[in-house]
Amino acid sequence: MSTDIIRFEALDSGLFTEHFSVKALKLFFAISIPLMVVTFVTWYLIYWWTRNRQKRLRIMQQVHNLTSKIDNASRV
Repeated sequence: MSTDIIRFEALDSGLFTEHFSVKALKLFFAISIPLMVVTFVTWYLIYWWTRNRQKRLRIMQQVHNLTSKIDNASRV
């Protein structure tokens, strides 16, 4: 089975005719749309994870700075 959505055929007169296949278009969408959704969801999860990781690292650095200030103040 050919999966051409639009297929052009040459006639004897040199002109071309086009044949549109609804079945091929449905197959294209059945494959493309789920893959597109998986791609978008995956990239959003990667974005969310890296953004939250940066926030966690920043908070940990602030906590470390505060504890070292407290340690230095208690030594004096």
